[in-house]
Amino acid sequence: MKLLPIGYSDFKTIIDKGFRYVDKTLFIKELLDSPAQVTLLLRPRRFGKTLLLSMLRYFFDKTKNPQEYKYLFDELKIMQAGEKYVQYQGQHPVISITLKDIKSKTFEEAYAGLCNIVRELYLEHSYLLNSNKLYDSEKETYELILNEKAAASKIKTSIKDLAAYMSRHHGINPIILIDEYDTPIQASYTYGYYSEMIDVMRGFYSNALKDNIYLEKAVLTGILKVAKENIFSGLNNLVTYSLLDTEYSEYFGFTEPEVTELLDQFGLNEKADEIREWYNGYQFGETIIYNPWSIINCINSRGELKPYWVNTSSNDLIKDLIANSTKDFGIDFKQLLIGLEMQEYISPNIVFNQLQENETAVWTLLLMSGYLKSTACSQHRNRLVCSLKIPNKEVTCLYDDIIQSWVFERKNLQWYNQFLDCLRHGDIKAFSRGLQELVLDMFSYHDVPSQSQQRKAENFYHGFAMGLIVSLRDEYYIESNKESGFGRYDLAIIPKSQTGKNPAIIFEFKSAADDTDKTLQKTAQAALDQIEIKCYETAIQKFNPVSIIKVGIAFSGKNVCVVSQ
Repeated sequence: MKLLPIGYSDFKTIIDKGFRYVDKTLFIKELLDSPAQVTLLLRPRRFGKTLLLSMLRYFFDKTKNPQEYKYLFDELKIMQAGEKYVQYQGQHPVISITLKDIKSKTFEEAYAGLCNIVRELYLEHSYLLNSNKLYDSEKETYELILNEKAAASKIKTSIKDLAAYMSRHHGINPIILIDEYDTPIQASYTYGYYSEMIDVMRGFYSNALKDNIYLEKAVLTGILKVAKENIFSGLNNLVTYSLLDTEYSEYFGFTEPEVTELLDQFGLNEKADEIREWYNGYQFGETIIYNPWSIINCINSRGELKPYWVNTSSNDLIKDLIANSTKDFGIDFKQLLIGLEMQEYISPNIVFNQLQENETAVWTLLLMSGYLKSTACSQHRNRLVCSLKIPNKEVTCLYDDIIQSWVFERKNLQWYNQFLDCLRHGDIKAFSRGLQELVLDMFSYHDVPSQSQQRKAENFYHGFAMGLIVSLRDEYYIESNKESGFGRYDLAIIPKSQTGKNPAIIFEFKSAADDTDKTLQKTAQAALDQIEIKCYETAIQKFNPVSIIKVGIAFSGKNVCVVSQ
């Protein structure tokens, strides 16, 4: 049985070592059929982008013997696609670079990293120094890049210049492959040298791709399409395909039939449902996709279910955006945590310097990065609206960790578990004490909407409480704003097991007019009375819980009052 290629992204190595390769070579057919000269493919990290570009490189490359890499494809689908496509094998020189490692903390280090990548690329094709197709002045420039003495202007035009040299030497235009084009830009935003990096990358990309008469085709991969900085200014030969588009949807990640075949080969069919729950759920265009990194690691670990993908890189940007987002974003985000689907505006482009204040940019980043999925899209007032959900249990684990880390900044795990136990056992007095502790420790007066914004204030407290109890989702149905009786209750937890002794609990939240004990008590009682008057327990009774506890909670600033029956 062939082993799975964990950690390998070089196509030739995978084939030569006899690893199990999930055949994605028909991508070549679709690429050749496309009229686009420059194709930008956007997918989350570790969904096969690097391996796919490596496969393209070995298919087209004619730098040496045109037939040198033909054997790699002999048993793959592209060789049965017809002579129209097979004839391209080994017929073009290829310029291939990856920018995935340009993640430096300073601009100077990042720029030095880019210069080194260009130098290594020129070194790879140093045979051009012996070509009679290059002018002496061009060879002098070539030597400057090799000796790390080239001016910044020559680094910006380095890919375009190399394409011209290769085209003249080989008598045919090259194909340009750029992997993780947006990594340097995202790193520059994270570490605070965004404007300097944008200037460099704008020149680097536009020179290579815009009006380049020596370009056959180019394929770029990344996670996000960077907008508003004119990186692709005037590039009318560029077509972008994100995970919302149907084109190329099956070539990144594993499809259901591909995963079924893998599980069958490795004797893990009995775990298919659990594996689907953990790693499926992505939707690219209309194709359901599994996370490939998680699948191959899960199979290699004989079906052990744990977060593989979310632990492969820092999630600090995601944590920071969620923690520092707007209040409205936080409310909607917590609805997602309990399994609801939210309608949000999505932009096809990202403006990094607007992430802190632009909800649409944050939702777009979470979607395109693989932390959410879209189940449907529509247009509303000329803006794209997507139905968003958390894709699977693996990503849910990350969000749970984020929520818990906020609590653990003030309280330890033992305290938090005891706090949740209060709810499990229906000990509302102990829960009330714990809730007041958390509010005092975690809230700033600046966090809470003013009392003049009563509805926003109630939504804020509602979202806060929901975040605290979301870790109970495996044991409880967590329902928010659910219709029941003569209205909608704010929040309820309902035991999934009907054989246990834990009660169901209904919560109603209200914002008090002031923080006096009398007003808080009166407001909390009004919340409790509303549960009773509107018969909110009606929809919960069908679950046959052992009992139903009704809880009214009043907030005012950093003060809380809880009453129950």
